[in-house]
Amino acid sequence: MKNANKKRVLVVDNDEQVLVALRSSFEDVGLDTQTTWSGRDALLALESGRFDLLLTGDYLPDLHVTEFLSRVGRLPDQPVVVLMHNAVPRPSVARRYEALGAYAMVDKHDQAAVCRTVAACCSGGNLERATKSNWPAPAGGPRSNGHDPSYQEDTK
Repeated sequence: MKNANKKRVLVVDNDEQVLVALRSSFEDVGLDTQTTWSGRDALLALESGRFDLLLTGDYLPDLHVTEFLSRVGRLPDQPVVVLMHNAVPRPSVARRYEALGAYAMVDKHDQAAVCRTVAACCSGGNLERATKSNWPAPAGGPRSNGHDPSYQEDTK
């Protein structure tokens, strides 16, 4: 029998190592965790049961992440959504993810940052919206991605 007070987390990512590591970390701190690599399977899980938090990678093999987030946004019982990224997204892309319901973004390869973000979302007994301070800020100014000096952001 599952503890009704446990927070339920669904993790969706195309990287099996990320799924295994996060599941282990979350279960170690008492979160009821389900994982899948498929956006379609994640939607079925979300439709069949209530989740408090959804962590999704920025690439899913069977659905574009914007389509996935749009479908999640149409569900009657929506979880808090945290988007895990491989690279710092352009500000226009980050704004699009936010408009589609992503409350926070975090580097999926920084497990400590993912765990801090999840803790912030699950703190205080009630699921709280993660702060926008979790959104990545480009290191080199508004026209930089923080890594590639030749990068030019689309400002639209």
